Amino acid sequence: MVTLSARVRANSLGRSPNRWNGVKVTLVLELEDGRRLHPQLELPMSDFDWAEFREVVRLRGQVVRGARLMLGLEQVSGEAWFDDIAVIAGAPPREGKRQAEKFRGHELTRLRGVMHGPRFDEANFRDLAQTFRANQVRWQLNWTPMHKAEEWARDLEAFDRWLESVLPDTDKAVEACERYGIRMLLDLHTPPGGRREKGICRMFQERRYQDKLVSVWEQLARRYRGRAIIYAYDLLNEPVEGPVAEGCDNWRSLATRVTRAIRAIEPGKPVAFEPAPWGGPDGFDGLVPLDLDRVIYSFHIQCGDPRRGVQRDTLGARRERAPVVERCDRAIRGIRLGLDLSCVSGVGWLERRARGGPERSRAEPRTHGADAALAALVWEQLAWTIE
Repeated sequence: MVTLSARVRANSLGRSPNRWNGVKVTLVLELEDGRRLHPQLELPMSDFDWAEFREVVRLRGQVVRGARLMLGLEQVSGEAWFDDIAVIAGAPPREGKRQAEKFRGHELTRLRGVMHGPRFDEANFRDLAQTFRANQVRWQLNWTPMHKAEEWARDLEAFDRWLESVLPDTDKAVEACERYGIRMLLDLHTPPGGRREKGICRMFQERRYQDKLVSVWEQLARRYRGRAIIYAYDLLNEPVEGPVAEGCDNWRSLATRVTRAIRAIEPGKPVAFEPAPWGGPDGFDGLVPLDLDRVIYSFHIQCGDPRRGVQRDTLGARRERAPVVERCDRAIRGIRLGLDLSCVSGVGWLERRARGGPERSRAEPRTHGADAALAALVWEQLAWTIE
């Protein structure tokens, strides 16, 4: 494992022709077999103030014969400053709170289910319980269409109106879960402030959106206090920090603040925490657990075509990725390394038809990688949901 980190600032940046151009902090690794790896920091495409960035690279047993560090601007005009640049071999130090026993958040053998929401359909819940024998729903407070909502969410009054519009259906979903014995993971899918380029959550650049996240969860905790069928609150779907502005909390600190606000209303309520960026298994490489008890650590797997390890990212660009089973195992290894995590996973492609009803999900062809990822989760007795 190699960790690349630096503090970077950029000003007067022009428009780059491609999303991979711009300000660059790239490590070129020469491998023993003659191949090269080019891990680089994910940096914004527009101006940003001093911020710390980090990228963790797993070498999977490969031998590095040489390394070069590249800094600068690529096919873009402007100015960039670099400081505190570090390349560290080996696993990063693990701090944070360890659990004496693995915390599951529930007493069942395993949770299995689907993503759903934010519109309620009684037939879906009945079918999930009676036909599919599901015992979990990850209920998504999701403003759609998502790409437009990423801009709409900048207006906090509009955000409040949207949230109020979906809560009545959420109430019905909670009642249905209680009737059918389906546990609910309540997920805030749309972040206050929305997202900017590369999926970066604006709340990490503007404090008012972080304050709003706290107040939203206080509102939800008051509304659903005592409803034990909601076994945990999923604090934020797939967080992406980007540069954290002065006066703003990073994701770990913000999640701690939100959790404490929730527990001031509903003491001891479990929460689900997804690592940045994107809640992916890669986030476990450098994850520092929260200094809190009763936390479920969650990861998401998007399958793409797992046999070739190829997937399209959020901007539609084709890119190579570690095969899905390897990425799933990466998170599981994090559990075994002493993080003592109980995980919830969403497996891509299997989820694509679930929103139209479970019967449509049944007809969707499953990829070999998704089957294998599910098998790994079942073997490890981890909870899972199909998105």
